[in-house]
Amino acid sequence: MNYMYNVSDPCIDGNTFVLQSKERRTPNCPYLNDNLCDAYISDGWYKSQEPMLKTCTRLNTCGTVFPVWMNGTDPTSQEGVVTRNACLSGPTNCCQKTYQIKVKSCDTFKAYCLPHFR
Repeated sequence: MNYMYNVSDPCIDGNTFVLQSKERRTPNCPYLNDNLCDAYISDGWYKSQEPMLKTCTRLNTCGTVFPVWMNGTDPTSQEGVVTRNACLSGPTNCCQKTYQIKVKSCDTFKAYCLPHFR
């Protein structure tokens, strides 16, 4: 995966970006037409107190038009960094496009190595 940053451990403070607007990244938050879009994130490791959604999510929710969700389970802290698939919800398919991501469970947050979602 060419978007991986070479960090020794994404659980170490300073090795991750903070995922912005976490309060709007829920299925209950409608799209507000204000450019909260994961297509604008940079490649790299992000940390979040809230785990990534694990089920297909409707369009125009999670604060964006095309939500992305993780098709798989969070790793245990003993598993270290694991590879999972993330799905882009589309108008006719819950997994219109698939992205490979890396995930690690840290003590107080999850770390996700995300690509530039296109």
